[in-house]
Amino acid sequence: MFRGPFKGYGMNLIKQLRGDSAMTQAEFAEKLGVSQAHVSLIEGNIKKASPKLLEKAASVLGCDTSVFIEKTAFRDRQLAAILARLRDLDDETISAISLLIMGLRNGRNSSIRNEIEDQG
Repeated sequence: MFRGPFKGYGMNLIKQLRGDSAMTQAEFAEKLGVSQAHVSLIEGNIKKASPKLLEKAASVLGCDTSVFIEKTAFRDRQLAAILARLRDLDDETISAISLLIMGLRNGRNSSIRNEIEDQG
């Protein structure tokens, strides 16, 4: 259950909170007792944060770890609603959506990504 915030959108929240506190990655890493490269990998969704590191991050950022869990639960509900809608789509439409998502994940279709982010 607690796995969700360690990779993906939860880490973007850490990056946002760190930025809001006007703390550089280097300063944040020092307070966490890890390297700046380690923080960069976590914020870039490449490396998972351990529960212990997440607790330290919450302490340094002045928030509770529940912030990450609540954000994850909200996103899980959103994904469940999307999946329910996808079940009614035909295979061709699902295939097109899948290609779009893969393109977005790989940094392609930046105009579509920007449009989606503007709406969200």
